[in-house]
Amino acid sequence: MSGSRFISTLQNMINSNCSIQYQRSIFLIAGFLWLLTACTKTTTNPYPPQSQSRILSYKIVNTTTPITGVVDDNDHTITVYLGPTLFLSILEPQITVSEGASISPASGTFIENLADYFAKGRTIQYTVTGKDKSVSTYSLHIISQQPPLSFQEVTTDPADPVTYNHSISWYANSIPIYTTTPYLFSPSNIVSQAVGRVSLVAENGTEYPMTADGAGAPAFAGAGVTSYSHVIVNLSGVIGYDLLTGGANQTSPPPGLYRIKVQYYSRTTTLKNPIRIIYE
Repeated sequence: MSGSRFISTLQNMINSNCSIQYQRSIFLIAGFLWLLTACTKTTTNPYPPQSQSRILSYKIVNTTTPITGVVDDNDHTITVYLGPTLFLSILEPQITVSEGASISPASGTFIENLADYFAKGRTIQYTVTGKDKSVSTYSLHIISQQPPLSFQEVTTDPADPVTYNHSISWYANSIPIYTTTPYLFSPSNIVSQAVGRVSLVAENGTEYPMTADGAGAPAFAGAGVTSYSHVIVNLSGVIGYDLLTGGANQTSPPPGLYRIKVQYYSRTTTLKNPIRIIYE
């Protein structure tokens, strides 16, 4: 609205009801406000230019449906969430970066040994170099939504540990470990140690890794019978055991009480009640 129209409209509104002196005061105030508004200058601050060394997208593609990672440019992190029933031993990432940028490790480079990643932790980083030679480093975080592990105790009475004589034949020293929840996990990967591990933990904390002899998925449950997943380990499967010498000459692990520790993917649990190992 022009200044003359503004004043004219205001005059029509107050002519019939206001004194001359009051009208003049209103005109002066209105005119000042109009001039103040007319002189106000609006400035626009431009957005800062985006980095040329950015990760634009991160996906895991060796799945039925690709998993999209969350890229945070402020913290320079990538977070990948794996579903509760997804137990991948290898991840294949597909990565896009800023135009003209390069990335190391390259898109498609496998992320392997996830069992070790979850058990021990390790740093996984990507370095992006922009076409302007700027450099950004992103850290990858892999989060599994796997449910907790739950197992039946091998020793039911902690005051009377199940005893295994490590001096006798291997077939007498098999230890079946059953889950307490049907279909909790598919145990076949424990045998290959792709995503699962079993070990014995001595009272002093020394850990003895084991290989698994076998594993079983639940059979069909019928007539009120519930079947559970299980994994079978054997004392001769202790890594470092000399099967050729074996028997009375075997000294590892030494006699004593041991708790069984099971890692399956991102979860680890240790049975509460110990077993006993003897040599006789």
